[in-house]
Amino acid sequence: MRKQVFVRVTLVSFLVALAAASIHAQSGVRIAATMPFDFTVGGTTLRAGEYIVGATTSEVLTIRSSDAKRAVMRLAGPIYASRPPVETKLIFHRYGDRYFLAEVWTAGETTGRRVFKSSQERAIEREMRNPSKREAKARYEAVEIIGTLQ
Repeated sequence: MRKQVFVRVTLVSFLVALAAASIHAQSGVRIAATMPFDFTVGGTTLRAGEYIVGATTSEVLTIRSSDAKRAVMRLAGPIYASRPPVETKLIFHRYGDRYFLAEVWTAGETTGRRVFKSSQERAIEREMRNPSKREAKARYEAVEIIGTLQ
């Protein structure tokens, strides 16, 4: 009997936490940022320009050009920091001249969003692990673009 009560209380607590995370993700927080380079989200390459990034649900990010002519949705999971960032920012993984959206952080929040890697990005990572491609390893870096809350 105790075990059933414990399981039910745990399940209800989990569902409440999940609902709270979903409500937080849908709270309308949007980030505006100017991308000085073309970048890839999922399998879609977006041109340099001004973009709005927002959470559609707790698991989905929407990246839309400010003129609303280009948009893409991508699955993203939570990522946690021990200290909240001071600035709202987007983090990109750069491999040579290719940029992939990787993380989205809001100033003052310890929970960000990690964009799931596309098959293109995973293929580049595999290629970089190849010992004959050692020079490629020096071409990887994380690039931060500062955004503003809307």
